Amino acid sequence: MQKLFFLILAPLLSFGQFESISFTGIIQTADSVVFPYEIHLSRIGGTVSGYSISDKGGAAETKSILETRKVNNQLYFKEKEIVYTKAEYSTFDDFCLVSFNVDENQLFESNKLNIDFSGFFTDKEPCVDGRLNLVSTTFIEKKVLKVERKMDNSSIVNKYFGDSLKLIKAKITELKNKLVANHHEINLKANNILSFNLNDPYEVFIKDYNIQDGDIIQVKINDGSEKTIVIDETPIYFEIEDTQKTNTIEIVGINEGTIPPITSQIIILKKGDEKIIQKIKLDIKSREKSTIIINL
Repeated sequence: MQKLFFLILAPLLSFGQFESISFTGIIQTADSVVFPYEIHLSRIGGTVSGYSISDKGGAAETKSILETRKVNNQLYFKEKEIVYTKAEYSTFDDFCLVSFNVDENQLFESNKLNIDFSGFFTDKEPCVDGRLNLVSTTFIEKKVLKVERKMDNSSIVNKYFGDSLKLIKAKITELKNKLVANHHEINLKANNILSFNLNDPYEVFIKDYNIQDGDIIQVKINDGSEKTIVIDETPIYFEIEDTQKTNTIEIVGINEGTIPPITSQIIILKKGDEKIIQKIKLDIKSREKSTIIINL
């Protein structure tokens, strides 16, 4: 009986072995162009999956699904599908997609990754090569925490550099937030055009981000009429008739309320089961405009 119980339980335990890792840093092309790059990976049993984000916080921020293939102990990654982008391209076929490979043990045990990559268009034509220089976000957080503890526990530092210490701590916090920021949420700011590539039917709603303060926006969907919305904690769903075609959502700030600027949370859900596809933080001022395009 005990043997039978173990045989039933063993596959469940194996399947339940879950690990997740994230690396952040830079991508440098062969012609010395440098921009931020990060990868987020998870491993369940022997299966590795994940995604990349390039130019995080920049004008060309792009999230891509990573296709993974394993040969012996080598993992081969290829940016397969664009999830969203702020870059101004006519189609997703214009993107140069990154491919790289790394030893699986090195990937899940190292604090740093310095590896070569190759870039290809969707038609498999080469575009650019270069190098990834990445650091584990867990390693960064541990290092920052160690520095903060040393500063807090040093009576000499606190005595002679008290005022300066506050400024230094603020800068450290700012750096930490920038390097290990919430990668589940996109910032949508003035003049941003955010393009999504979604296969499943979806719904979109907007609600207040944190504190209800009377923010007012104007929303126009495709060629429809403009609609004024007072944002509060109650989700307001956008009227999107056909999720299979290209849909454009234009948002203009009207009133910043009592606490400027206008901040709200836009949620894209999978229609039917309410699974969150993407969270977006809107952050604009009066008369500023942002645009979301789905299925360009």
